[in-house]
Amino acid sequence: MSPLVHLVSIVLCTAAVSAAAGQGLSPQARLYDTGRPAPGPLSARVLARRPGWKQLAEDNVTHRFVGDAVVMNGKL
Repeated sequence: MSPLVHLVSIVLCTAAVSAAAGQGLSPQARLYDTGRPAPGPLSARVLARRPGWKQLAEDNVTHRFVGDAVVMNGKL
C-alpha cells in the first residue's frame, strides 16, 4: 500500500475510535502537503515551522500531492 493509503487508514481509524468514545472529530485537524517527500522522519522543528508546506482546505478533494501528506490536530 502507498503511504497515503496508510495515512488515510490511520485517520479513519482514529475518527472511528473518537466517535465511539463520544468525542467526535476535532475541528482543529489540518492537512498539509509538504511540497517534497521527506528523506526520513520529520523532526519536531520541521513540524513546528512547516517550511514550504501548503495547508489544504477542508473541502479540497482534487489536490494532487507533490510531497508527503501530513495531518496535524495537536493530539496525534
